[in-house]
Amino acid sequence: MRTAEAKFRGLLESAPDPMVVVNREGRIVLVNAQAEETFGYRREDMLRQPMDILVPERLREKCLEYQAKFLGEPRRASMGATLEIYAVRRDSTEFPVEIKLSLLETEEGLWGCAAIRDLTERRKLEQQFRQAQKMESIGTLAGGIAHDFNNLLTVILSYSSSLSDELPKDSRHQRAAEQVHVAAERGAALTSQMLAFSRKQVFQLRVVNLNDIIRNLLKMLQRIIGEHIEIKMALAEDLAPVKADAGQLEQVLMNLSVNARDAMREGGKLTLETRNVELDEDFVQLHVGSTSGPHTLLTVSDTGMGMDAATLTRIFEPFFTTKGPGHGTGLGLAMVYGVVKQSGGYIGVYSEVGKGTTFKIYLPQVTATAENAVSKKPQQDRKQGSETILLVEDDAAVRELVSAMLTAKGYNVLVSQQPQDVGTICEQHSGRIHLLLTDMVLPGMSGREIAKHVGALRPDVKILFMSGYTDEALAHSHGFEGEFEFLQKPFSAVTLTSKVREVLDADGINFV
Repeated sequence: MRTAEAKFRGLLESAPDPMVVVNREGRIVLVNAQAEETFGYRREDMLRQPMDILVPERLREKCLEYQAKFLGEPRRASMGATLEIYAVRRDSTEFPVEIKLSLLETEEGLWGCAAIRDLTERRKLEQQFRQAQKMESIGTLAGGIAHDFNNLLTVILSYSSSLSDELPKDSRHQRAAEQVHVAAERGAALTSQMLAFSRKQVFQLRVVNLNDIIRNLLKMLQRIIGEHIEIKMALAEDLAPVKADAGQLEQVLMNLSVNARDAMREGGKLTLETRNVELDEDFVQLHVGSTSGPHTLLTVSDTGMGMDAATLTRIFEPFFTTKGPGHGTGLGLAMVYGVVKQSGGYIGVYSEVGKGTTFKIYLPQVTATAENAVSKKPQQDRKQGSETILLVEDDAAVRELVSAMLTAKGYNVLVSQQPQDVGTICEQHSGRIHLLLTDMVLPGMSGREIAKHVGALRPDVKILFMSGYTDEALAHSHGFEGEFEFLQKPFSAVTLTSKVREVLDADGINFV
């Protein structure tokens, strides 16, 4: 018997999880080293104590009832049992555990053996997974709403602009037309943020260095956050480049800086840090949505008021804000989340009430050399044209508007009300069709399918896609590969005609 007992004690010590053995009276008679480490007790302090010292006081009565029932029904208990409950450490911190119970026959009667597994990390992963699913669902909804709104805003922006141009400057209606246009522009900005959150924006991907973006933006950040907040930078000299949209990353930095400013009303310190990191499989397992490999880390920290756990779980949700009415849309951090995700990265946030908040953004590294920032030339109203354009758009208001814009510039516009009509139009039109202007997502046929069909009938046609949203996932799901000419809704008459002229004047056949 002594040999068997020694063997059992050896097995107990070699177990990877905490093991606790109780006698018929429910008092602890054996524990292993893992139990000491997990619960914070010395072995001698645990022995002969009731099992319920390892359970929160609010659950002790329930635990004692279950224990008595388990030990009191040997036949049923012989099959073992598993339950999930909260345990408590010596320092009174609670944590979720899974307990697997089994019976031991000893000279002193039946003993209960509890194998205890800490579920803290599992619960954290489950919470991250649920949060990721929730964000994905909200993103899909936000993207769909933004797409529909962009069709409406295209019409409102264009007609209000035309109305403003035609009205006398001293007309009492001029101010009204201008206000409509301003309101529509604000709406377009909001839908742009919604698209960023839902990862349905068109990104101009380039190889960039985060240090360059931070340095170029520093003066603007100082103006945004004010003199009462100190900006500290710790930028790695050997920082590896990433592939992302420089303009979107600038917006991410500005949004995080504004968020930090609002959390430090009495002043404080904003720290911007970059460094190279290697994410291993252990990190990936603990952070749902991350990927292993070399990453560039951008850390944005503040010494502000911090956030509680309830706020932390919702900060990336669109329209969630802790600010008062009129002091924020709740889209700033949602936009940050979307840009990071669409860039293939991972974002984590760490905060403590009264101490501050830290955002960590991990972006996959690339080996190519970073490109210098290229300033965009302001759009100009391009010269008129005389080419023939085939327009495919399912929204009647947008279709009428775009047709009128192009016709006003001298283009011959062939309008297809149904995607299925493009073949008939191509066959019946005797002249050349210079450009196909089509929405990307249409009922019955995708923009890609229409482009393929028209391209087969008219091999020299050029293609320009337009949509209220798109992203890599949308592109791949509709068969798009490589680069293609794209016009983001909402757009103005100048933007439309400039892009059309640009595509028509470009060399070669533009087709995906």
